[in-house]
Amino acid sequence: MNSSLRLWKTFASAIFTILVLTASANALDYADYRRLDNLWHKALQLENDITNAQQDARGHEAVVDCFDSIYSHLERVEMSIGFLTKLAAAATAMVDRFDEKIVLDTLKLEVKSFFNNYINTGRIYTNKVEGTCSENYVVAVKAQEVLRFYNDASSVVRSIVGP
Repeated sequence: MNSSLRLWKTFASAIFTILVLTASANALDYADYRRLDNLWHKALQLENDITNAQQDARGHEAVVDCFDSIYSHLERVEMSIGFLTKLAAAATAMVDRFDEKIVLDTLKLEVKSFFNNYINTGRIYTNKVEGTCSENYVVAVKAQEVLRFYNDASSVVRSIVGP
């Protein structure tokens, strides 16, 4: 009877150890963080491209204004992606499930804001600018690049955090 009790305690101890070792937080991993970070860098590059095109258009105030409008909304999206990236980095660093849940809840709230306040608004205004400034080929091309970026950003964020 004593040996069966000892066997039971050893078994329970082994199960407890396995549970403790597997209880670390891991809803997001480093690959998720890297995907968001890469997305953020794409936004920065796109902002740089628009700035360069805007500088080339100096002297054509209407075109410069078109680029300003596209850029301002892209910049808001870029800043939101930067914040999502920082939250993802924090989530990947969490070792306690409770702490990770707090970060993930914050991330989910920010994702709602990302779609409702930034992506959707950015699409609306970029489409308006493209329609208003469509006589300038470069503005139309940059607007299309930004709209494709918004689609890519939406896909990446949804794949990491969910709908």
